[in-house]
Amino acid sequence: VIARPAHRAGFEERLRARGIDVDELIGSGDAVFLDARATLDAFLVDGVPQRALFRGVITPLIARFGDRLVAASGELVALLWPEGHRSAALEVERLWTELQADLAFQLLCAYEEPADGVPRSICDAHVRRRHVARRAGAAKAGRARAAPGAARPAAKRAALERLLRERGLR
Repeated sequence: VIARPAHRAGFEERLRARGIDVDELIGSGDAVFLDARATLDAFLVDGVPQRALFRGVITPLIARFGDRLVAASGELVALLWPEGHRSAALEVERLWTELQADLAFQLLCAYEEPADGVPRSICDAHVRRRHVARRAGAAKAGRARAAPGAARPAAKRAALERLLRERGLR
């Protein structure tokens, strides 16, 4: 989970309300929580997302779970978009999509629609499930089964490329 402090606190509170020991989850390495702004700062250079830095930050977080089903939720674009950094936001989305071609994980939609103003085409490309249950054996040959309604990386890539062209960014 890559979130703003208030959202992280809310997420942890909801888990605790369900009887989940969040400290144990984090301590065991079964969950990772990062600050959204600090994570962005780790791969933005002069406001531009850098592919190698993005992969250097995100890839180890996902790869460490091996064949287990991984659900990633981040507020990176939700920070960039309302600040007017639309090109950077779309590039971050493209980097996530590209990474999905290499690693097995589900990208959950974390946008506060419609307040964030993020285009529907981006949100529609994400997995829209509140809860993702871990299933033993969910990954086969390094690729996790997609959740019902999950967009394939190629479909998401095409939607993002269309949006970039429409906005004159490609």
